[in-house]
Amino acid sequence: MSKSVVRTSKFRHVHGSVGRKEECYDNVQCTSSAADSNLIAANEKYFAVPWQGGGGPFFVNQLDKPGKVDATPSLFQGHSGAVLDLDFSPFDSEVIASASEDSIIRVWNFKKYVDASTGLSLKEDVKEDDSAALRGHSKKVTLIRWHPVASNLLLSVSFDNTARVWDVNKGAEALNIADADEPMQHVSWNYIGSAYAATLKDKSIRIYDPRAGAMSARLEGHTGAKGARVCFLGRMDLLASVGFSRQSERQLFL
Repeated sequence: MSKSVVRTSKFRHVHGSVGRKEECYDNVQCTSSAADSNLIAANEKYFAVPWQGGGGPFFVNQLDKPGKVDATPSLFQGHSGAVLDLDFSPFDSEVIASASEDSIIRVWNFKKYVDASTGLSLKEDVKEDDSAALRGHSKKVTLIRWHPVASNLLLSVSFDNTARVWDVNKGAEALNIADADEPMQHVSWNYIGSAYAATLKDKSIRIYDPRAGAMSARLEGHTGAKGARVCFLGRMDLLASVGFSRQSERQLFL
């Protein structure tokens, strides 16, 4: 008897159920960008998604306001290229950073648009004047991550093969890590922000000390052609990564 070519999966017969309509967010026109980054960011109050349309708009909505989104909602408009990543500050619910194909990072504080009784209320688009621009990358910025401990620090990754740490308060670059020979696919800070891990196209997982500006360790990662992701596991001295094998099998490494 020939061996079955059907892969065994514990999830093959698992089925989900659609949430109740009154609890869903309908008509969300998220961009169709193929960037290898998150297409949604969220905190305890809001979620944000890159929006379809010219330039680089993105949309912010309160979590406690489900329902159908207006066909032409008020958007955050500050980039000249598509928004590739978004990240809310862990220290201030009304601060969000955006990264774009235009090589610029913008930090937005929309607290003035939040009413004490009605919440976030945008009467018109939020323009670039309401943001602080971080300039320095020469190519598109694909990933941004706030520092877990220092409220003014933001990590960015670009197709110019650099990772940079920005002092948001000063609006200037604090550190530049330029020893990678290709763009990073994913990054994650450790619990105290003393190091970050990155996955690269060469199938490696690298750990960087940003203060030294160099790699401190290199691990063999997933062998598949698709991008991998990595995450430090809290206070433990452990990393978790997800990716694919050469046979396109899903993998979880610890």
